Formats: sequence, C-alpha cells, structure tokens
Amino acid sequence: MIASHNTVSVAMPRIHHSSMHRFSDIQPERVAEHSLPHLQTGVRTHPIQAGEILFRSGEVTGPVLLLVRGTVKYSGTGGRMGMPTAEAGQYLNIAAHFLEPSCYFVTAEASEAGQLLSLDATLFRGMLLESPESLQAVMRQMAWELKTSTTTLINENRCGVCRVSGFLLEHAPPRPWSEPYPVQLDKTRRQLAAQLGLREETLSRIIGLMEKNEMVCVRNKSLLIVQHADLLQKRLATCPRCAEK
Repeated sequence: MIASHNTVSVAMPRIHHSSMHRFSDIQPERVAEHSLPHLQTGVRTHPIQAGEILFRSGEVTGPVLLLVRGTVKYSGTGGRMGMPTAEAGQYLNIAAHFLEPSCYFVTAEASEAGQLLSLDATLFRGMLLESPESLQAVMRQMAWELKTSTTTLINENRCGVCRVSGFLLEHAPPRPWSEPYPVQLDKTRRQLAAQLGLREETLSRIIGLMEKNEMVCVRNKSLLIVQHADLLQKRLATCPRCAEK
C-alpha cells in the first residue's frame, strides 16, 4: 500500500468533461482556487515511484486514488480483462469502491514516477451526491472500462488485423458500408493499442498495411477515413488466422 503523507489543504479542482483525462495537468499546490467547499481539507498528495505497488488484488479499499501524473499498470483478473493501464486523470480501480465488500480486484503498480491524490472515501461519496457532473464522470470511466474489458474478451480469439477491423467497424454509421466514413481517435496510439491488446508498433504496422490496401486513409494522428468497410467485414468473417484459434 502507498505510504501516508501529511494532509494538505487543497481543494478538488473544477471537473472538466471534455476528455477522459480531465485531471492530467493538475498542479495540487495551485488548485485551491477551484474549490468544492466540503473538500478544502482531507486531500492527500502521494509521490509514487516506478515499480511501487499501490494496492494488491483482494485488499480492502482505502481512500479513492486519482492519478495526477504518470501511468499505472494493472495485473490480475482485471488486468487480463482489459484494464492494462491507468493514465493521468483516471481514478484507480474506482469500481472496487462500489462493491460489497469493497475490495480491489486488480493489483496496481506504478510504471513510472508520478503523483496521486487520495480522497477520503466518505468525502468522495459526498462529492458524488452533491455534484451530478462528478457522478457522471465516474460513471463514464467505469463504462469505458467495462467496454474495454468486453472488447478484450472478444479480441482474445482475434488476430491483430481483425481486432483493428472490429474497432473501426464499431464506428460505422447507419448507412451503406460502400460509403467512406471518418473515425475520430480520442486516444493516443499507445492507449488504443493497449485497449486492443496490441503493441503500439504492431498497431501502427496494421494501420499502415490497411492504408496500403486502400481500406483506410490516414488524415492525421487522430483521424482515419474508412474507405471500404465491406472489406473490413469480409476480413472478420473469413480470416483464416482467426479460424485456426
């Protein structure tokens, strides 16, 4: 478990919802101006070091942990089921705090040096009751983690090309697949690769292959144009590599 540090008199920042990583650039010593009155005290800061175990699967949950800087990798059942990493701006294993009994179901290890904010669980529940936006933010994160877990289970029997094909088809609009459509990537290549259970370089190689075969057109790092969704669907239906699994 992480070591306790002195309580600092900081307030929780105003919550922004334009991105999953809404807290990624928090400076704890500067957030007092963005206040929720009932959280003026009781918030603790924790520096973390690479390789540090923050909590283990099966341990009773403590304070709610928010990753301010750095990355954290999960292992155990939850890690296998699509929660490989946590990025800055995300709560750590937040769903565990809503279980009965309330126990972590993954082990969390810091991948690099960074910083956590820990919030007293009672204060956190009060914040959710008083702030619908805060509650929605937590629900969005848990929904995203559930979707990622489901996708990971489906992808266990898919090759890399079919994993990417399935992801692109999830974004297909309800219109004939003969028409091109855009796919806006709201994550980095590294995050998307982790979601699909691929290495970042493998994802880039697959996208490059798809572009060469005129399945997609890469406009920039965050925008792809799917040119032939019917070819992606055909790949999913007839892939010989996946049929062997």
